[in-house]
Amino acid sequence: MLTFVIRRALILLATLIIASAAIFVVLEVLPGDPALLILGIEAQDDTLAALRTQMGLDRPPLERYLAWIAGMVVGQTGVSHTYAVSVGELIAARLEVTIPLALIAFAASSLIAVPLGMFAATRRNRPGDYGVMTFAQIGMAIPNFWFGILLILLFAVTLGWFPAAGFPGWQAGLGAGLWALILPATALALPEAAILARVTRSAVLETLGADYVRTARAKGLAERRVLWRHVLRNALIPMTTILGLQFAFLLAGSIVVENVFSLPGLGRLIFQAVSQRDVIVVRDVVMLLVALVVVVNFLVDIAYGIIDPRPRSAT
Repeated sequence: MLTFVIRRALILLATLIIASAAIFVVLEVLPGDPALLILGIEAQDDTLAALRTQMGLDRPPLERYLAWIAGMVVGQTGVSHTYAVSVGELIAARLEVTIPLALIAFAASSLIAVPLGMFAATRRNRPGDYGVMTFAQIGMAIPNFWFGILLILLFAVTLGWFPAAGFPGWQAGLGAGLWALILPATALALPEAAILARVTRSAVLETLGADYVRTARAKGLAERRVLWRHVLRNALIPMTTILGLQFAFLLAGSIVVENVFSLPGLGRLIFQAVSQRDVIVVRDVVMLLVALVVVVNFLVDIAYGIIDPRPRSAT
């Protein structure tokens, strides 16, 4: 197991290095002046020179790259040109919205999809199965931002049950904060729940035909116990990868949904940084998102190795 973890950790480190180099090259090395991009073509020469010095553009690219990576490792990020504060402070404030939003959406999609997938698998080629698969097809076809707009029109504008946009802040109370995240979390969760329901159905169907399931039934175990203690536990092996990828997709999908609901999260921050040409914020936030996705995939690999020993023996 230790060798398996070390190899996955080395892959994680190599992925982060390659991703950071790509981000740095695209934003700071390719033809174009980041300082000119920020200030615009009408900026004065002395102002451009001062910003280039502030951004370290007067130093060699390799030195700037190593300084950026060293700063990211110890938590020292650059200073936003737009907000005039540390990017780390901006990210920390926005993660207070994005992480709870992704976690709520992840929990909602899992709680919806796993029972539906098992329900469809146990009723294969029957009306219940067709109904779940129809839901899955619709959920996969509807973009989350469009579904979010429909939720706003129905539950916020028409019924007035939820706020249409904005976030009151956690200082307003845990209940108020969670209430403001219900609609955007639902919009994020629907496509992922549809995908996970299909994967769960396929995994459960494959497991239902296993010899140990027939043996458990032959021993007289109740069908509910067979499903939850024998079928689901073994079906979790292929589902683990999808669950890990879903959390990464939810973080990426929050960029659009947060703008639909005007949430002050990480996705809205990067959208604003792009529109305001704040290259420093874009660079650090994109690197953080990449790191979160890579780390989540690493944890999924470790969990997969714990659940199923075959990947460990193959390394």
